[in-house]
Amino acid sequence: MVLVDKGQLSIDDLVGKYISDFTSADKKDITIRHLLTHTSGLHDWYPMYYRSNNRQSTYKLIGSLPLKYPVGKERHYSDLGFTILGQIIETISGMPLEEYVDKNIFKPLGMKSSTYIPIKKGFTKFAATSHGNPYEKRMVYDSSLGYQFPEIKHDSWNGWRQYTLKGEVNDGNAWYANGGVSGAAGLFSTISDIQRLVDMLLNKGRAGNKQFISEKR
Repeated sequence: MVLVDKGQLSIDDLVGKYISDFTSADKKDITIRHLLTHTSGLHDWYPMYYRSNNRQSTYKLIGSLPLKYPVGKERHYSDLGFTILGQIIETISGMPLEEYVDKNIFKPLGMKSSTYIPIKKGFTKFAATSHGNPYEKRMVYDSSLGYQFPEIKHDSWNGWRQYTLKGEVNDGNAWYANGGVSGAAGLFSTISDIQRLVDMLLNKGRAGNKQFISEKR
């Protein structure tokens, strides 16, 4: 909504306006609104780290994958869709996602303990999230969970973390494929910081005596 308020995009813009990989026949009708509402037709999840190890190649990979269902016809949570929203922010702003949200959201709202990859920022206190990624590994290996990727050979990648995760995003795609920064996962925060964000939203976009974002639907 910050970009909308600045007149830099409309949520009804076609994604292909900003990302050329979304101008193909199957994806040309996807809008930013579709991504926001999980109705784009993109897969809900895909183990991108088997085929990508950096943010830019992850974006390209998502753009190359076939849709799971027709655009706008069904609603399914999509990890991939929110990853692409992060790409759109980077494309329009010309800034890495982590820098954009810090400059335009966290600092203006006084959210001093909200960041990606907190270890690199000097933070030391974290709640552990899991020991490695056991469930996500099952999602790749056990087709009974509903995910099937015939093009992926299980033993072609074995970078699974084998330690307790503290200060590292639990999500495998965000960590292994995107270096800890994604539009879908990776943010760390505190209760007090989140309260600042929630207060702004409950106050119709106002933070203190300033209008932080407009009250738009």
